[in-house]
Amino acid sequence: MKRDMIYLIVFLIGLLPQTLQAADMIRFQAVTDSSSRIQIDGTSTLHDWTVISQVAGGYIEMAAHVWDGALFNETSMSDTAVVPATVHVEIPVLSLQHDEDNDGLEERMYKALKSKEHPAITYHLTIGRQLPSTSVEKVRVVGSGNLTIAGFSRYIDLTIDLIRMSDKRLKVVGETSLKMTDYNIKKPKAMLGMIRTGDEVIIRFEWVTERSK
Repeated sequence: MKRDMIYLIVFLIGLLPQTLQAADMIRFQAVTDSSSRIQIDGTSTLHDWTVISQVAGGYIEMAAHVWDGALFNETSMSDTAVVPATVHVEIPVLSLQHDEDNDGLEERMYKALKSKEHPAITYHLTIGRQLPSTSVEKVRVVGSGNLTIAGFSRYIDLTIDLIRMSDKRLKVVGETSLKMTDYNIKKPKAMLGMIRTGDEVIIRFEWVTERSK
């Protein structure tokens, strides 16, 4: 009986660091209003084009001490420290819309992105380190992770700005370029192939999250 009690105590002590680690993490959920903006810019043989989404789900997780002072302060502005945080974003393909869709761009884009089989574009990013900053309210960080489009994933690096909007709100801002063919996406065509889209697109984003209660 005494030996069983000793084993139980040892087991509980072993769980203690994991419990403390989990308790030390805080989460920011994507807001459900229209504060966020995801913009994709591309070209074609006829004209440039832009699609926009204001729907982006997901979350940011970081150590509590990072949010409570280790990241957003004057001392950290010149640091290049490791930032313990992860970012997960999901953008519904059908939320990407073209303001002037008189040439059927949206439907061809949805088909090229295989929206029925893969309804969301996802990016799971692990933030690696902080870069020197010029503001205590905006911190530039570098991370890497898997970007999945049309069911195809690639590991990419990304530099983003973390902007502290308030005690509860955090905005993620950045941009990156990619080639559609890198994700096995067939470039949309129109008018029997007479109009072709360019391979490279630029993704710009402003994603707003709010600290969970």
